[in-house]
Amino acid sequence: MPSLSESGVQAQNSAENARAVKSPPVAILTAAALCVILLFGYFFSPDLVNLLEILAGQPAPLEVFIRAHFLVVAFQVILVLFALLYVMPVRDLKKRLLLYFLLAEAILLCSIWIFDKPDIFFFWEKSALTFFSALFLILCSLTAYLNGMFLPFSPGSERIAKLFWFTLSAAFLFAGMDEFFMLHEKISKMLHGVNWFDDMITGLYALGAGAFVAVFYKTFKREIFGRDNFFFMVLCSGILSLSVAMLIDSFDFLFRFLDRYISTFHLLNSLEELMEFTAATLFLCAFVVNLCQIKGRTLGLTLTRVGTYTPSTLMRRSFWGIVFLSAIAAVGIKGAFGVGDEPVIFELGQAISIFADVSDGLKGPDGLIFSPVHGLVVGDEAASSILVFDLNGNGRVYADGATGLVSPEGLAVWQSDIFVADDSQGKVLKYAAAGTIPIIVAETGLKSPEGLAVDARGDLYLADEVLSMVVKYAGGQRQVMASSLDGLKTPEELAFDEQGNLYITDEKARAVFKVSPSGETTVFADHSDGLMAPEGIAVNLNRIYVTDNETGTIFRFEPDGIGGEFITFSRRHRNLSGIAFDEQNNLYVVSSDPYSATRHIFRIVSDY
Repeated sequence: MPSLSESGVQAQNSAENARAVKSPPVAILTAAALCVILLFGYFFSPDLVNLLEILAGQPAPLEVFIRAHFLVVAFQVILVLFALLYVMPVRDLKKRLLLYFLLAEAILLCSIWIFDKPDIFFFWEKSALTFFSALFLILCSLTAYLNGMFLPFSPGSERIAKLFWFTLSAAFLFAGMDEFFMLHEKISKMLHGVNWFDDMITGLYALGAGAFVAVFYKTFKREIFGRDNFFFMVLCSGILSLSVAMLIDSFDFLFRFLDRYISTFHLLNSLEELMEFTAATLFLCAFVVNLCQIKGRTLGLTLTRVGTYTPSTLMRRSFWGIVFLSAIAAVGIKGAFGVGDEPVIFELGQAISIFADVSDGLKGPDGLIFSPVHGLVVGDEAASSILVFDLNGNGRVYADGATGLVSPEGLAVWQSDIFVADDSQGKVLKYAAAGTIPIIVAETGLKSPEGLAVDARGDLYLADEVLSMVVKYAGGQRQVMASSLDGLKTPEELAFDEQGNLYITDEKARAVFKVSPSGETTVFADHSDGLMAPEGIAVNLNRIYVTDNETGTIFRFEPDGIGGEFITFSRRHRNLSGIAFDEQNNLYVVSSDPYSATRHIFRIVSDY
């Protein structure tokens, strides 16, 4: 006759077996229900955005649009995880741990998307996601260290196995600090924004990981893969997630064709940070699962048996404890108090103010030019409009989509006429008055008109980014002034000086070209002067000013090409484009924050 305890065990096994029998239909029903919910979410997300717009009384920024869609998907993931936890046997601790970690990640992401400020993209360093990503990586470092200290290893391989775990611990600690304090970005800034530095760091991470696996392959195979296939599976899933994030970071340019529908910069960076956070979650789960395999002694007892340690061992372990606690404290202090917030610009002595922002109707300002007749003229590509502002900051819509405008880029003014390069339509339009239907000035043969300029005689010059050429229109004739034969790759903006020299910014060539009145084309400034992605250009008091939208710097050059950095903006405001000067020599520059929905036109008061 079975004992009472045996009867209890049999009853529990019978209950679990009965539950396991019911699992398939429950799983099928759950999957079917989730499919219905996902389809509903696909159609519900735009309605959610519309509701938010109605409640806010203004158009929802791109971040709110992305968050709404991500939230719907995250809620589906949470439901799936709860369903899996329901059907999974209680004794399957390792798989349940994985589900709990993923559930915690999904809930954290939902909390971040809901409670972060709506003008902050969640992949920006000010977002709470940066704090949790760094924290998870530091916890990965701590659990890797504990694996090396307390796991039983095969005879004769203890030293190399411990070295394996300690190296892994140090790597994750560095990754956590780099994630939160943006160490390699700061080094890139010190190197004047070398545009390949971030890609080099990514490559070094991959190279280091490959070297790590090569050195510790035998240990990895014997101590990990031979011990637990589930741990190996979770670890490989984390590596796969991290690899996807790296691929998105390195090959985001392949998706630029979607820019006319949605900002691929923001969407892909959001996905990249999401995959990196998922990788950190999976790594932490893998190390915790592996740590749970200590046999013959409990982890808590092992950690608390301080009396058996020698003084040197105690000092060594105390040192690592201080390192981990310091790292977590540093991340926590910066996350809580925002230590290290950057100013708008780094140079002192410059009186800077916000001239216009989203409250004035800015959505995606790009081109900028000053006219004594109209004031400050702004081309807003996202709003399909041209705005004009007086010097007091009072603005109005000069032309919009109702006049046939789609994506205004470069601007030029001759007397009272405003010329606009419409990139999407491949046309140059001329407006004689506000709200009127424009005249098509140039259309035939154009691919992607960008910059415009008018010389002293009223002849129009146009830069075509796709054709890699600058064309002059005069007397009904078209003349190529500079082309790829002269080194042009993607000409952006144009400007004339008082001597009739034409200056051309070229983002891909990382250079500014100069075309003399005689037609000779030379390189005026290039990457050796610090230029990484020159875009906007203006001439004032015979000095040439160039904006760089990668380094967030305004460069100033003398007519002989001597010059360098004039003003450097902080990371939040580094996407610079149009630049112009008014009659009092005050500088205006367009700044689009790549990490939030804010758009600014800054005015910098002249110091001469």
